[in-house]
Amino acid sequence: MPTIESVFQAIDEATARSDADALRRAAYDLETVLMEGDPGVASEIAEGVIRRLGTAEFRAAPSAWHVLFAVRDDLENLSEEKRRRLFLAMVDAFDSFADWMSSFVVSEMAEYFATGWALQAVRTRLADTDERVRRYVPHTLEHIARAAPESTVAREAFDSLVAMLRDPAPEVREEARTSLGRIAGTEGDLAALAKDLLVSSG
Repeated sequence: MPTIESVFQAIDEATARSDADALRRAAYDLETVLMEGDPGVASEIAEGVIRRLGTAEFRAAPSAWHVLFAVRDDLENLSEEKRRRLFLAMVDAFDSFADWMSSFVVSEMAEYFATGWALQAVRTRLADTDERVRRYVPHTLEHIARAAPESTVAREAFDSLVAMLRDPAPEVREEARTSLGRIAGTEGDLAALAKDLLVSSG
């Protein structure tokens, strides 16, 4: 079985070469270590991912999203502090990824971090990003609104999503409307609000 050290060495080498296939294979090995190793390895791996998210080389790497996606199933083995640092590192890198799929994966993973501090980070750090990546912010807010255990956080995320219907970029507005449509297809108070809003706005 690969080790943490060998996997991150492979990630670094693939990043340096901009080798998408090698990075994808290294991410698969990362998942293997997480699945077959002791639960304690999740924290060490998260720390390694956080460090790499802070580098321009990793953000520029093709298929960097595979590494982010690899850690999704072991988040419950992280302390709240480590979870916070991991998601904030993802948000900080959000508009710097060369591979658009990495920004999309961060938006998908927001459901695992559906908290007030995560919502605050998204609203303050991503509001003024380029429209090329801002188009993924509605999807991020949608996941927080749908997954947040606290109703106040869910409503705040929903309201932020509604506000993006007035974004200056047509593509961002369309993404916001699509996200509201998915919420309208669920159950609960937010679903009812989304349905009424979509009907009234035509």
